[in-house]
Amino acid sequence: MGSIHICLIDDDEIQNFINEKVIQRFIPNTTISKYLNAQLAIEHLKAGSLKPDVILLDINMPIMNGWDFLNVLHKENLEYMMDNKPITIYILSSSKDPSDIERMKEYPILKGFFHKPLNLTSLQTLLDDRK
Repeated sequence: MGSIHICLIDDDEIQNFINEKVIQRFIPNTTISKYLNAQLAIEHLKAGSLKPDVILLDINMPIMNGWDFLNVLHKENLEYMMDNKPITIYILSSSKDPSDIERMKEYPILKGFFHKPLNLTSLQTLLDDRK
């Protein structure tokens, strides 16, 4: 597999650091972007300075939560990278609320739901989905 660009959107700096290290260990040829604020990620997507293949998105964040991020992404037609290839998005959350899993059905762009912490099984699923 070639290089992959993964964007982490989570307001927890320590969680982003841990996820980055897990990704680097398991998928060494990876570019990683980290955002502590979903609104900032939206701004960078709009500006074209963020072009990820995959987004790992937390749900519960201040300023803009994961669901709001997905709504803006769709409304602004930002689900696609420059080559019209859809961005693959997974929820990466500590939420155990069954309604969050159910709510995912409202967003066809969502590929899946991973529970924190990110692990090798989740990353293998991510890689298998990209084949």
